[in-house]
Amino acid sequence: MAFSVGSNKGVNQESPQTARGESQKSGTEPRVYQPANQADKTVEEGKSYNLLYELMKVMAAISLLVSILVTVAMLADLYFKDAFLYFNRAFWGQTYISGDTTDEKSTVAEIPVFEIFDDQPDPKREDTPQTNRYKKDEREKYEEDEWSEPNKIERSDPISPAAARSDKRGDTPRVAIIIDDMGFDLKMADALSRIEINLTISILPGSPFGRQIAKKLHSKGMEIMLHLPMEPLQYPSVDPGYGAILSGMKPDNMIKVLNMNLDGLPHVSGVNNHMGSKLTAISPAMRQIFTVLKKRGLFFVDSLTSNSSSGRKAAELIQLPFASRNLFLDNNKDIDYIKRQLKELVRIAKKSGAAIAIGHPYKETFIALKEEIPALKKSVKIVPVSQLVMP
Repeated sequence: MAFSVGSNKGVNQESPQTARGESQKSGTEPRVYQPANQADKTVEEGKSYNLLYELMKVMAAISLLVSILVTVAMLADLYFKDAFLYFNRAFWGQTYISGDTTDEKSTVAEIPVFEIFDDQPDPKREDTPQTNRYKKDEREKYEEDEWSEPNKIERSDPISPAAARSDKRGDTPRVAIIIDDMGFDLKMADALSRIEINLTISILPGSPFGRQIAKKLHSKGMEIMLHLPMEPLQYPSVDPGYGAILSGMKPDNMIKVLNMNLDGLPHVSGVNNHMGSKLTAISPAMRQIFTVLKKRGLFFVDSLTSNSSSGRKAAELIQLPFASRNLFLDNNKDIDYIKRQLKELVRIAKKSGAAIAIGHPYKETFIALKEEIPALKKSVKIVPVSQLVMP
Protein backbone atom coordinates (compact mmCIF):
# COMPACT_ATOMS: atom_id res chain seq x y z
CA MET A 1 0.00 0.00 0.00
CA ALA A 2 1.37 3.34 -1.00
CA PHE A 3 0.84 6.72 0.64
CA SER A 4 1.85 10.20 0.02
CA VAL A 5 4.44 11.88 2.23
CA GLY A 6 2.40 15.05 2.21
CA SER A 7 -0.68 13.28 3.53
CA ASN A 8 -2.04 14.35 6.92
CA LYS A 9 -2.40 10.70 7.81
CA GLY A 10 0.66 8.96 9.10
CA VAL A 11 1.61 5.30 9.51
CA ASN A 12 -0.80 3.35 11.68
CA GLN A 13 -2.94 6.49 12.00
CA GLU A 14 -6.53 5.48 12.46
CA SER A 15 -9.65 7.16 11.27
CA PRO A 16 -12.18 8.41 13.79
CA GLN A 17 -14.53 5.68 12.74
CA THR A 18 -11.94 2.97 13.44
CA ALA A 19 -11.06 4.45 16.87
CA ARG A 20 -14.72 4.70 17.76
CA GLY A 21 -15.33 1.12 16.77
CA GLU A 22 -12.41 -0.21 18.82
CA SER A 23 -13.37 1.87 21.83
CA GLN A 24 -16.88 0.49 21.69
CA LYS A 25 -15.42 -3.01 21.66
CA SER A 26 -13.20 -2.29 24.68
CA GLY A 27 -16.05 -0.66 26.60
CA THR A 28 -14.33 2.73 26.99
CA GLU A 29 -15.37 6.15 25.76
CA PRO A 30 -13.59 7.41 22.69
CA ARG A 31 -11.11 10.20 23.23
CA VAL A 32 -12.35 13.45 21.79
CA TYR A 33 -9.78 15.74 20.36
CA GLN A 34 -10.35 19.45 20.99
CA PRO A 35 -8.67 22.41 19.41
CA ALA A 36 -6.06 24.20 21.55
CA ASN A 37 -8.13 27.35 22.04
CA GLN A 38 -11.11 25.33 23.30
CA ALA A 39 -8.93 23.46 25.82
CA ASP A 40 -7.54 26.75 27.16
CA LYS A 41 -11.06 28.07 27.55
CA THR A 42 -12.01 25.01 29.61
CA VAL A 43 -8.96 25.49 31.87
CA GLU A 44 -9.80 29.16 32.39
CA GLU A 45 -13.40 28.27 33.32
CA GLY A 46 -12.07 25.76 35.84
CA LYS A 47 -9.78 28.35 37.41
CA SER A 48 -12.63 30.86 37.55
CA TYR A 49 -14.84 28.29 39.28
CA ASN A 50 -12.12 27.47 41.82
CA LEU A 51 -11.57 31.18 42.60
CA LEU A 52 -15.30 31.73 43.12
CA TYR A 53 -15.45 28.70 45.42
CA GLU A 54 -12.54 30.01 47.52
CA LEU A 55 -14.16 33.45 47.77
CA MET A 56 -17.40 31.82 48.97
CA LYS A 57 -15.46 29.96 51.67
CA VAL A 58 -13.79 33.18 52.82
CA MET A 59 -17.12 35.01 52.95
CA ALA A 60 -18.66 32.15 54.95
CA ALA A 61 -15.78 32.27 57.43
CA ILE A 62 -16.11 36.04 57.80
CA SER A 63 -19.88 35.71 58.38
CA LEU A 64 -19.28 33.07 61.04
CA LEU A 65 -16.69 35.25 62.77
CA VAL A 66 -19.01 38.29 62.73
CA SER A 67 -21.84 36.18 64.17
CA ILE A 68 -19.60 35.01 67.01
CA LEU A 69 -18.45 38.56 67.77
CA VAL A 70 -22.02 39.86 67.76
CA THR A 71 -23.10 37.07 70.12
CA VAL A 72 -20.21 37.78 72.49
CA ALA A 73 -21.01 41.51 72.40
CA MET A 74 -24.67 40.83 73.21
CA LEU A 75 -23.76 38.59 76.14
CA ALA A 76 -21.24 41.13 77.40
CA ASP A 77 -23.84 43.89 77.20
CA LEU A 78 -26.33 41.68 79.04
CA TYR A 79 -24.06 40.65 81.91
CA PHE A 80 -21.51 43.46 82.13
CA LYS A 81 -23.43 46.53 81.01
CA ASP A 82 -22.93 48.37 84.29
CA ALA A 83 -19.26 47.46 84.48
CA PHE A 84 -18.73 48.99 81.04
CA LEU A 85 -20.61 52.10 82.18
CA TYR A 86 -18.52 52.47 85.31
CA PHE A 87 -15.28 51.86 83.41
CA ASN A 88 -16.27 54.54 80.93
CA ARG A 89 -16.91 56.98 83.75
CA ALA A 90 -13.61 56.02 85.30
CA PHE A 91 -11.62 56.62 82.15
CA TRP A 92 -13.22 60.00 81.43
CA GLY A 93 -14.23 61.29 84.83
CA GLN A 94 -11.89 59.89 87.48
CA THR A 95 -9.83 62.06 89.79
CA TYR A 96 -6.53 61.30 91.42
CA ILE A 97 -4.89 62.26 94.66
CA SER A 98 -1.21 61.97 95.38
CA GLY A 99 0.83 60.55 98.20
CA ASP A 100 1.79 57.15 99.59
CA THR A 101 -0.31 55.10 102.01
CA THR A 102 2.78 53.32 103.24
CA ASP A 103 4.08 56.63 104.56
CA GLU A 104 2.35 57.85 107.72
CA LYS A 105 3.19 61.47 106.87
CA SER A 106 1.43 61.39 103.51
CA THR A 107 -2.27 61.72 102.89
CA VAL A 108 -3.38 59.07 100.41
CA ALA A 109 -2.10 56.98 97.55
CA GLU A 110 -2.70 57.70 93.90
CA ILE A 111 -6.22 56.34 93.77
CA PRO A 112 -8.66 56.43 90.87
CA VAL A 113 -12.02 57.32 92.37
CA PHE A 114 -15.22 55.99 90.83
CA GLU A 115 -18.04 58.40 91.62
CA ILE A 116 -21.25 56.38 91.41
CA PHE A 117 -24.81 57.49 92.03
CA ASP A 118 -25.05 57.22 95.78
CA ASP A 119 -27.79 56.25 98.21
CA GLN A 120 -29.01 59.49 99.67
CA PRO A 121 -32.62 60.13 100.72
CA ASP A 122 -34.72 61.62 97.96
CA PRO A 123 -35.14 65.36 98.61
CA LYS A 124 -38.54 65.17 96.95
CA ARG A 125 -40.61 62.62 95.10
CA GLU A 126 -40.45 62.72 91.32
CA ASP A 127 -43.55 61.63 89.43
CA THR A 128 -42.68 58.86 87.02
CA PRO A 129 -44.76 56.47 84.90
CA GLN A 130 -43.78 53.69 87.32
CA THR A 131 -45.60 55.41 90.18
CA ASN A 132 -48.88 55.04 88.31
CA ARG A 133 -48.68 51.27 88.70
CA TYR A 134 -49.49 51.63 92.37
CA LYS A 135 -53.04 51.43 93.65
CA LYS A 136 -54.71 54.67 94.58
CA ASP A 137 -54.23 54.28 98.33
CA GLU A 138 -50.51 53.51 97.86
CA ARG A 139 -50.06 56.59 95.69
CA GLU A 140 -51.76 58.69 98.33
CA LYS A 141 -49.44 57.28 100.95
CA TYR A 142 -46.45 58.44 98.92
CA GLU A 143 -48.03 61.83 98.34
CA GLU A 144 -48.41 62.30 102.07
CA ASP A 145 -44.76 61.60 102.76
CA GLU A 146 -42.63 64.40 104.18
CA TRP A 147 -39.45 64.27 102.17
CA SER A 148 -36.90 65.62 104.59
CA GLU A 149 -33.35 66.74 104.14
CA PRO A 150 -30.58 64.12 104.34
CA ASN A 151 -29.87 62.79 107.85
CA LYS A 152 -33.19 64.03 109.25
CA ILE A 153 -34.88 60.63 109.04
CA GLU A 154 -32.56 58.66 111.26
CA ARG A 155 -32.38 60.97 114.27
CA SER A 156 -35.70 59.64 115.56
CA ASP A 157 -34.82 56.06 114.67
CA PRO A 158 -32.92 54.18 117.42
CA ILE A 159 -30.05 51.94 116.48
CA SER A 160 -31.23 48.81 118.33
CA PRO A 161 -32.03 47.56 121.83
CA ALA A 162 -28.57 45.98 121.98
CA ALA A 163 -26.95 49.37 121.47
CA ALA A 164 -29.15 50.95 124.14
CA ARG A 165 -28.19 48.25 126.64
CA SER A 166 -24.53 48.86 125.84
CA ASP A 167 -24.95 52.55 126.66
CA LYS A 168 -26.75 51.83 129.95
CA ARG A 169 -23.94 49.54 131.10
CA GLY A 170 -21.53 52.41 130.65
CA ASP A 171 -19.65 50.67 127.84
CA THR A 172 -17.73 52.69 125.28
CA PRO A 173 -20.17 53.84 122.57
CA ARG A 174 -19.81 51.90 119.36
CA VAL A 175 -19.98 53.07 115.78
CA ALA A 176 -20.00 51.23 112.46
CA ILE A 177 -18.97 52.87 109.21
CA ILE A 178 -20.14 51.21 106.00
CA ILE A 179 -18.42 52.12 102.74
CA ASP A 180 -20.91 51.55 99.90
CA ASP A 181 -20.44 51.19 96.14
CA MET A 182 -17.26 49.15 96.41
CA GLY A 183 -16.01 46.76 93.74
CA PHE A 184 -14.50 49.07 91.14
CA ASP A 185 -11.18 50.14 92.60
CA LEU A 186 -8.60 47.79 94.09
CA LYS A 187 -6.31 50.60 95.26
CA MET A 188 -9.09 52.38 97.13
CA ALA A 189 -10.13 49.14 98.81
CA ASP A 190 -6.58 48.50 99.97
CA ALA A 191 -6.15 52.11 101.14
CA LEU A 192 -9.35 51.96 103.21
CA SER A 193 -8.21 48.76 104.87
CA ARG A 194 -5.02 50.56 105.94
CA ILE A 195 -7.02 53.30 107.64
CA GLU A 196 -9.23 51.08 109.79
CA ILE A 197 -9.66 47.31 109.68
CA ASN A 198 -13.13 47.49 111.30
CA LEU A 199 -14.69 49.45 108.45
CA THR A 200 -17.48 47.48 106.76
CA ILE A 201 -17.24 47.12 102.99
CA SER A 202 -20.43 46.89 100.90
CA ILE A 203 -19.87 45.68 97.33
CA LEU A 204 -22.16 46.12 94.32
CA PRO A 205 -23.07 42.92 92.42
CA GLY A 206 -21.46 42.49 89.02
CA SER A 207 -18.66 44.94 89.81
CA PRO A 208 -15.43 44.05 87.99
CA PHE A 209 -13.26 43.61 91.11
CA GLY A 210 -15.98 42.75 93.62
CA ARG A 211 -14.96 39.14 94.19
CA GLN A 212 -11.27 40.00 94.37
CA ILE A 213 -11.87 42.81 96.88
CA ALA A 214 -14.15 40.60 98.98
CA LYS A 215 -11.55 37.84 99.21
CA LYS A 216 -8.65 40.17 99.94
CA LEU A 217 -10.34 42.31 102.58
CA HIS A 218 -12.04 39.35 104.23
CA SER A 219 -8.62 37.73 104.61
CA LYS A 220 -7.57 40.88 106.50
CA GLY A 221 -10.54 40.52 108.84
CA MET A 222 -12.89 43.10 107.33
CA GLU A 223 -16.63 42.52 107.12
CA ILE A 224 -18.16 42.17 103.66
CA MET A 225 -21.71 43.07 102.67
CA LEU A 226 -23.71 42.89 99.45
CA HIS A 227 -24.84 46.34 98.32
CA LEU A 228 -28.14 45.21 96.80
CA PRO A 229 -29.57 47.49 94.07
CA MET A 230 -33.28 48.22 94.53
CA GLU A 231 -35.74 50.26 92.55
CA PRO A 232 -35.85 54.00 93.34
CA LEU A 233 -38.86 56.25 92.89
CA GLN A 234 -37.14 57.88 89.92
CA TYR A 235 -36.89 54.59 87.99
CA PRO A 236 -36.52 54.20 85.00
CA SER A 237 -34.93 57.64 84.60
CA VAL A 238 -32.53 56.55 87.36
CA ASP A 239 -31.29 52.98 86.90
CA PRO A 240 -30.16 51.15 90.06
CA GLY A 241 -27.88 48.98 87.94
CA TYR A 242 -26.99 45.34 87.46
CA GLY A 243 -28.74 42.83 89.68
CA ALA A 244 -31.49 45.24 90.75
CA ILE A 245 -34.66 44.12 92.50
CA LEU A 246 -37.62 45.85 90.82
CA SER A 247 -41.18 46.24 92.03
CA GLY A 248 -42.57 44.76 88.82
CA MET A 249 -40.78 41.43 89.31
CA LYS A 250 -42.67 38.29 90.18
CA PRO A 251 -41.63 36.76 93.54
CA ASP A 252 -39.83 33.83 91.90
CA ASN A 253 -37.82 36.15 89.67
CA MET A 254 -37.04 38.45 92.59
CA ILE A 255 -35.68 35.54 94.62
CA LYS A 256 -33.70 34.27 91.63
CA VAL A 257 -31.97 37.64 91.14
CA LEU A 258 -31.24 37.96 94.86
CA ASN A 259 -29.70 34.48 95.07
CA MET A 260 -27.64 35.19 91.95
CA ASN A 261 -26.24 38.34 93.56
CA LEU A 262 -25.47 36.56 96.83
CA ASP A 263 -23.85 33.57 95.11
CA GLY A 264 -21.69 35.89 93.02
CA LEU A 265 -19.93 37.46 96.00
CA PRO A 266 -17.91 35.48 98.58
CA HIS A 267 -17.80 36.03 102.35
CA VAL A 268 -21.02 38.06 102.54
CA SER A 269 -22.33 38.42 106.10
CA GLY A 270 -25.12 40.91 105.44
CA VAL A 271 -26.92 43.11 102.92
CA ASN A 272 -27.83 46.78 102.61
CA ASN A 273 -29.82 48.50 99.90
CA HIS A 274 -28.43 50.56 97.02
CA MET A 275 -31.09 53.19 96.21
CA GLY A 276 -34.47 51.49 96.81
CA SER A 277 -36.61 54.47 97.82
CA LYS A 278 -39.52 52.77 96.05
CA LEU A 279 -38.95 49.08 96.74
CA THR A 280 -38.15 49.38 100.45
CA ALA A 281 -41.60 50.93 100.96
CA ILE A 282 -43.31 47.79 99.61
CA SER A 283 -43.78 45.38 102.51
CA PRO A 284 -44.45 42.17 100.51
CA ALA A 285 -41.27 42.67 98.48
CA MET A 286 -39.17 43.27 101.59
CA ARG A 287 -40.61 40.17 103.25
CA GLN A 288 -39.67 38.11 100.19
CA ILE A 289 -36.11 39.42 100.34
CA PHE A 290 -35.82 38.98 104.11
CA THR A 291 -37.05 35.38 103.92
CA VAL A 292 -34.08 34.53 101.68
CA LEU A 293 -31.65 36.39 103.95
CA LYS A 294 -33.05 34.60 107.00
CA LYS A 295 -32.47 31.19 105.41
CA ARG A 296 -28.88 32.16 104.60
CA GLY A 297 -28.15 33.44 108.11
CA LEU A 298 -27.54 37.02 106.95
CA PHE A 299 -28.55 40.42 108.38
CA PHE A 300 -29.93 43.56 106.74
CA VAL A 301 -28.99 47.20 107.22
CA ASP A 302 -31.55 49.67 105.88
CA SER A 303 -29.80 52.54 104.10
CA LEU A 304 -32.99 54.57 104.68
CA THR A 305 -33.23 56.17 101.28
CA SER A 306 -36.93 56.71 102.03
CA ASN A 307 -38.78 57.61 105.20
CA SER A 308 -41.50 55.23 103.99
CA SER A 309 -39.26 52.19 104.35
CA SER A 310 -40.98 49.08 105.66
CA GLY A 311 -37.68 47.39 106.44
CA ARG A 312 -37.86 47.44 110.23
CA LYS A 313 -41.43 46.04 110.42
CA ALA A 314 -40.67 43.35 107.84
CA ALA A 315 -37.51 42.35 109.72
CA GLU A 316 -39.44 42.10 113.00
CA LEU A 317 -42.03 39.89 111.31
CA ILE A 318 -39.38 37.59 109.79
CA GLN A 319 -37.16 37.89 112.92
CA LEU A 320 -34.23 38.91 110.78
CA PRO A 321 -31.21 40.64 112.38
CA PHE A 322 -31.68 44.26 111.37
CA ALA A 323 -30.37 47.80 111.83
CA SER A 324 -30.72 51.09 109.99
CA ARG A 325 -28.17 53.76 109.26
CA ASN A 326 -28.09 56.93 111.32
CA LEU A 327 -26.46 59.30 108.85
CA PHE A 328 -24.67 59.64 105.55
CA LEU A 329 -21.15 60.97 105.80
CA ASP A 330 -20.73 62.40 102.34
CA ASN A 331 -24.03 63.51 100.82
CA ASN A 332 -22.04 66.74 100.55
CA LYS A 333 -18.63 65.87 99.17
CA ASP A 334 -16.73 68.45 101.17
CA ILE A 335 -13.94 67.36 103.52
CA ASP A 336 -14.94 69.75 106.31
CA TYR A 337 -18.58 68.69 106.01
CA ILE A 338 -17.62 64.99 106.24
CA LYS A 339 -15.54 65.71 109.34
CA ARG A 340 -18.56 67.42 110.95
CA GLN A 341 -20.65 64.37 110.09
CA LEU A 342 -18.14 62.15 111.86
CA LYS A 343 -18.45 64.34 114.95
CA GLU A 344 -22.24 64.04 114.66
CA LEU A 345 -21.84 60.27 114.46
CA VAL A 346 -19.97 60.34 117.78
CA ARG A 347 -22.68 62.51 119.34
CA ILE A 348 -25.43 60.08 118.30
CA ALA A 349 -23.39 57.10 119.52
CA LYS A 350 -22.86 58.69 122.94
CA LYS A 351 -26.58 59.38 123.22
CA SER A 352 -27.90 56.04 121.94
CA GLY A 353 -25.02 53.70 122.70
CA ALA A 354 -24.24 53.06 119.04
CA ALA A 355 -24.62 54.58 115.59
CA ILE A 356 -24.20 53.59 111.96
CA ALA A 357 -22.86 55.82 109.18
CA ILE A 358 -22.66 55.20 105.46
CA GLY A 359 -19.98 56.67 103.23
CA HIS A 360 -18.70 56.16 99.71
CA PRO A 361 -15.29 55.67 98.11
CA TYR A 362 -14.81 59.36 97.35
CA LYS A 363 -11.41 60.99 97.71
CA GLU A 364 -12.92 63.52 100.14
CA THR A 365 -14.33 60.74 102.32
CA PHE A 366 -10.99 58.96 102.32
CA ILE A 367 -9.11 62.07 103.42
CA ALA A 368 -11.64 62.89 106.15
CA LEU A 369 -11.58 59.34 107.54
CA LYS A 370 -7.79 59.16 107.53
CA GLU A 371 -7.47 62.46 109.39
CA GLU A 372 -10.35 62.00 111.86
CA ILE A 373 -10.37 58.32 112.80
CA PRO A 374 -7.46 58.56 115.28
CA ALA A 375 -9.38 61.22 117.26
CA LEU A 376 -12.67 59.38 116.75
CA LYS A 377 -11.31 56.22 118.39
CA LYS A 378 -10.62 58.14 121.60
CA SER A 379 -14.37 58.64 122.10
CA VAL A 380 -15.98 55.60 120.50
CA LYS A 381 -15.15 52.07 119.44
CA ILE A 382 -15.32 51.31 115.70
CA VAL A 383 -16.87 47.89 115.11
CA PRO A 384 -18.14 45.85 112.15
CA VAL A 385 -21.80 46.64 111.54
CA SER A 386 -22.85 43.06 112.37
CA GLN A 387 -22.22 43.89 116.03
CA LEU A 388 -24.92 46.57 115.93
CA VAL A 389 -27.78 44.69 114.29
CA MET A 390 -30.79 43.71 116.37
CA PRO A 391 -30.62 39.94 117.04
